[in-house]
Amino acid sequence: MARKRSHPAVRFLWVVAGLTVLFMAGAILYRVFEKDLMRLALVPHGDFRAVPMPAGANYRDEALWIARPDIPNNPSLWTPHGFSATGAPKVSVFFVHPTSFMERSAWNAPIDDRESQDRARLFVRGDASVFNGIGAIWAPKYRQATFGAFLTSQDNARRALDFAYRDVLAAYDEFIREAPADRPIILAAHSQGSYHLMRLLAERIRNAPEARRIVAAYLIGWPVSETADMPALGLPACQRPDQARCILSWQSFAEPADPSQITDL
Repeated sequence: MARKRSHPAVRFLWVVAGLTVLFMAGAILYRVFEKDLMRLALVPHGDFRAVPMPAGANYRDEALWIARPDIPNNPSLWTPHGFSATGAPKVSVFFVHPTSFMERSAWNAPIDDRESQDRARLFVRGDASVFNGIGAIWAPKYRQATFGAFLTSQDNARRALDFAYRDVLAAYDEFIREAPADRPIILAAHSQGSYHLMRLLAERIRNAPEARRIVAAYLIGWPVSETADMPALGLPACQRPDQARCILSWQSFAEPADPSQITDL
């Protein structure tokens, strides 16, 4: 006797049910192994190698800055409709952008990597522009550590971060050399930029002559411990809206919040 064939609609529903089960299983597996999968996809497998600067380049060159007061097409000057950047800055702002290099091909970004620099310009436009109503903004390019360096405790990752910090330090020294010496200073950064700015505060700025000119330091998107970090930074935590010469820091996470990728390293 011939078998009765199922209706096409029934077969379709079985296919949908099967795909749904596969999707749910995949989502559960991804949730369980999310960190391992991210490390596999984003952490470089090779050893750290220094990425060279273009021949003769240094931070006196406009080409090594995403934003500074004297360059054209400055993304930090972006304003929403109805607002405008100041023509008479009251402060000088040193801003260190967050990670924009996502490749696993190297531990540090080449300074002329187009994709990461395009992304960095967007970060400067979105983050640093908040200060353009009061100040002149300086935002350096730097040979940042790749995103995967924050997903591992390998020595290669530490070397990549040390390497990136040297660029930030060199850029800051040039900022201090060129910015008006009688103008107050705002320090600001996000994510990897805040990691480097914390080190800059502890190792370079704390006892420097310009330390007394600092209005505020914004260490956004990176954990700052009141007991382990703050004593070395030379400034207290801000307690009041009108307080100056202090540090502001916060982080935000989508629910369900999981900051372990930062705090576990």
